[in-house]
Amino acid sequence: MCTSDRLLSKRRTTGVSPSRTGRHLVLVLSALASVLLLWQPDGAAARLATSKPVHDCNSHGLPRGCVPVPKGVRRPSKSINEQGGAALTPTEVADGGGLGGGAGEGQATAVAWARTQLGSAIWAWRCERFVEESFGTRYIYPSAAIAAQHLPLRTSSPDGAPVGALIFFGPDSSNDGYGHVGLSLGAGKMISALATVQITNITKSRYWSTLYRGWAYPPVSWPGRIPPPPAPTGPLISSAVQITAPAFNSTVSGKITLEAAAQNVSGVAFEAYYATEPTNAQTLGWHPVGNATLQSGSWALEWNTASVPDQGNAQWGTVNIAAIALNDRGELTGTRDYRRITINNNGGPGGVKVEKEAATPTFAETAGGVTHTWTDYTNAGGTQGPSVPANTTVQVTCALSGFRVADGNTWWYRIASSPWNNAYYASADAFYNNGETSGSLLGTPFVDPSVPGC
Repeated sequence: MCTSDRLLSKRRTTGVSPSRTGRHLVLVLSALASVLLLWQPDGAAARLATSKPVHDCNSHGLPRGCVPVPKGVRRPSKSINEQGGAALTPTEVADGGGLGGGAGEGQATAVAWARTQLGSAIWAWRCERFVEESFGTRYIYPSAAIAAQHLPLRTSSPDGAPVGALIFFGPDSSNDGYGHVGLSLGAGKMISALATVQITNITKSRYWSTLYRGWAYPPVSWPGRIPPPPAPTGPLISSAVQITAPAFNSTVSGKITLEAAAQNVSGVAFEAYYATEPTNAQTLGWHPVGNATLQSGSWALEWNTASVPDQGNAQWGTVNIAAIALNDRGELTGTRDYRRITINNNGGPGGVKVEKEAATPTFAETAGGVTHTWTDYTNAGGTQGPSVPANTTVQVTCALSGFRVADGNTWWYRIASSPWNNAYYASADAFYNNGETSGSLLGTPFVDPSVPGC
């Protein structure tokens, strides 16, 4: 007997007829119950009704028709809610650093991050928190089963679920009624949090195929994660780097000092993630800021924020600062720290009106072949930057004398164009230096005499 039937039965036995006020009370109580059902992560309300344990098989494969539960799937007898506490959020995204994405990239970066958690047990049986965390958010739905009720599920085969889609499975005794959700890897595979984070082939498993309910695109309000800076991801052994300035979520203006504390590194480089056009998500990307110098025990670099368009979009992850440890060869490594800030040079809330400096004139030069770039022009070393493609015209700021290359040239250009942003240099003899944009470099000048010295 449902709740409303019991209420009516009680009224009849006491001689009270169901008045309009009584009916309204029932509706109010029903609505309140629905609200409580949506968010009770520690209680049974986060779970849905389960059927008999038809999937359980004993050691002899009985009862007949049972479906074995794969290893690491069954929840422990002690109830574990689907979300968990704030401490689960990885340290590299503390205070919002490293969160946020952009149009069209959220699903790809969510999957890329999820793969970094393979084998981890910190998300054990918290599958809903795991997929939300993959998109840089948390505490949206108390369980996978309830999320499946609130998202438009497509019931087509999991083989057709696009990479980064949410794949849902029904509540069952083996998952204690919470259901299950994972991220699609395409071709019927998913990555999800069971006893550990693991990859599962749905279509080749009787258990998963039986519980499969459908897939859904992640909500557009889930931002995704920003991609990591374009550098090797391997960390330095026994090393560490931590940004110490500017402050978390601060608003900065004009010239500021980026600072980081680091241990067992050969240097620290800074990069910034922002949109070159703040209203266009397609212009999001990482930009080198420069290499810091060791000053009184701290790695410091002065940065003129006026060179970046004003912005601070948390959903896009702008502006994120990354401090990246350098190895003994001056190369970027996977040991890094992130911090999100807002840039405001127009005098708005928290900002200071900054008069932009007159733009430094630049000069167009065309590379005759693929041209390597470096942060240290004195030895053609330091951190290697993106190469300049053959027959590509870039803007250079100035020329200076540095490392002597094989043909005897010692002139180098500081490259102003993005993504080099005056932080990288290239040998001047790799360019035509005479206005030409194609053909052989033979007989062309080592350097363009119209480019001033640095």
